Amino acid sequence: MAPAKPSPAFEYHAGQPTGYAGYTDYNAMRWDLNDDLVERSPQAQFPLIGFALGVVETVHERLRNAGSIPAKIPIATTDTWEGETLAWMNALQRNGVDNADPSTSNFHSALRDAADRLGKEGPRRFRNAQRSGPRESIATSGLTPVELSALLEVMDDQRKRGAALAEAALDHLGWTATLRP
Repeated sequence: MAPAKPSPAFEYHAGQPTGYAGYTDYNAMRWDLNDDLVERSPQAQFPLIGFALGVVETVHERLRNAGSIPAKIPIATTDTWEGETLAWMNALQRNGVDNADPSTSNFHSALRDAADRLGKEGPRRFRNAQRSGPRESIATSGLTPVELSALLEVMDDQRKRGAALAEAALDHLGWTATLRP
């Protein structure tokens, strides 16, 4: 009998860099996130961002003002895609830094920004967002309004799924909602 596969975990990194380090790290995170998204199909971008945002929002809201916190939060899932997404989230938090340590708060902000841009501009298609480069827009995304609406619904469903898994994991660890300020 093969040994049981360990539960995937989300790595929580407390703190938020400030000043110049905070600015450069936030932008580094956004660029890394965008570069990853342009490699994925629209049908992959929306659920990925939704699930990640659901997990991160829930964990960040619960733990941002807590004292000593777990570094890894085991997430009870047997779904391969969810496990791979959690691994992707952990790697992006570690790699998307510039001048400071990894920060779940920065990651949360970058995910919120990505979700907002997906809703307004459609899927990420370009690496260069400079003024002279191609711009993201619903028109350049190639999606119809009906397709975009369906993908936004998928993103919202995955956001709820990620939030529910994170909520259950935090409850299991004893980090109840009453710990919030």
